[in-house]
Amino acid sequence: RRDGMRFERILENHLKKVMGGPVVFWRNPEIGGRYPDLIGISPDSCFIIEVKRTYTEGVWEQLEMYLRLLEGILPKKPISLIQACKFLIPGIQFKITTSIEEAIEQKRSVYFFPSYLY
Repeated sequence: RRDGMRFERILENHLKKVMGGPVVFWRNPEIGGRYPDLIGISPDSCFIIEVKRTYTEGVWEQLEMYLRLLEGILPKKPISLIQACKFLIPGIQFKITTSIEEAIEQKRSVYFFPSYLY
């Protein structure tokens, strides 16, 4: 779990560098709980990120729950769902990218942590 929190901090710092401009970030301060790991809101978009060491199929149901909540709060803003992971498994049915910018542009995607980040 501590490894996951470390990846969350690394990803948050990376997002701050690449996003530029005004972006508000929220990171779950706890281990566990019913909160997304990262939420980013910019003038143009919003994204919800769950960080996992290894790709986990069940994360999408959790992300969909967060999506419904944010759609009620931000009804006119496009919201991307992203699973960020260090290790992949065979048979992933979503777009896999090593570009966080590309992941944010997709409706649903898997962000594969580039090794230079950790």
